[in-house]
Amino acid sequence: MKLGIIEREYSLSDGFAWVIFSNDNGTEYILQACLKELVKCADEETRYKMVQSNTNLFKKAITANDDGMDWGLSGDANEKAFKKFGVYFCVKLFRQEIKKVGIRFE
Repeated sequence: MKLGIIEREYSLSDGFAWVIFSNDNGTEYILQACLKELVKCADEETRYKMVQSNTNLFKKAITANDDGMDWGLSGDANEKAFKKFGVYFCVKLFRQEIKKVGIRFE
């Protein structure tokens, strides 16, 4: 089976990194993980103001020991890929591809 990478990207304001890929028949799958918080805000208004002023709320890093199915690699977003390819394969693919856009594992 041949996989094609469609997109690898991240958002420092929203706190996610993701990889979108497809298989031979063109079905698309997403792998998404939460980035580590850089700034902790107590309320949404402060957070909104920081985003509007282009202040990064997250850093280009994912907690290395928590990129499984819970916090690091978001289980709900990845369910389709996990069911089709298995968790081990997906985590390995995600780590390999997301490093190409500068995301670190800490």
